[in-house]
Amino acid sequence: MAKYAAWMGQAKVAADTDAHKANVRLFEKGVWEYMVAGRKQFVERQEAPIPSVTAPRVPKAGGDLSTVDWAKAADLGDKWYQRGGDQPSARQFSGRIAHDGEYLYLELTDACDTTKLEAAATVFPFDDWELFLANQRDIPYRQYAWGPTGLFTALSHGEVNFRRNVPLENPGVRVASDTSAPDKWVSRVAIPLDTGLPGGMKPGSTVYLNLLRVTSPAIAPGGGRLGLDTWVSFCTVHEVDRLGAVVLAE
Repeated sequence: MAKYAAWMGQAKVAADTDAHKANVRLFEKGVWEYMVAGRKQFVERQEAPIPSVTAPRVPKAGGDLSTVDWAKAADLGDKWYQRGGDQPSARQFSGRIAHDGEYLYLELTDACDTTKLEAAATVFPFDDWELFLANQRDIPYRQYAWGPTGLFTALSHGEVNFRRNVPLENPGVRVASDTSAPDKWVSRVAIPLDTGLPGGMKPGSTVYLNLLRVTSPAIAPGGGRLGLDTWVSFCTVHEVDRLGAVVLAE
């Protein structure tokens, strides 16, 4: 970029006719300023911190979400971001994570008016939680999603011949959705370590994930369009190069 900037300066000096000066101004406004802005956004994304958390090992619950010792789960923090950028979310979310050697457990809470939640017959595109999960920050990865009624869907991306959006039979994921409170939607999820990812997940290893909350227009700030909030900044749908790191405690 420094070389390009130097060439831009040389071009301005060398422009000795009105036509040449107009061409330089046109390139500056139509190309160069976009290059500068794009480079700035790229650097900000590359330098932005990526969350890392250790999922503690809790007593065996066998995938029973009602018996998990959630008090011992790790807090995912209160930093969530809107629309895949670095601006703090205008809404309030919280989460916890743990494992018991057999299942990875997640509890997610959305402070919202539960009477406005909208469930779609295919989970997408209205109110849902979407989990992007991988053994590396690359393909293959899996996308698990569920809505307020507990309806669940699973997709694989890149597991076979680099194919994307391949529907999966449920690999044993269990979902509990609680919308009984008027002011919060609580989701709990159990993902088998042996089948939740191709090749499985093991205690002592690191897995990578991002959590996305897609919000219907009735709840999303401003209304009129779907809302999107993410656990990881600069990381939205299918952007797996910035997935957060989760260490599964031994």
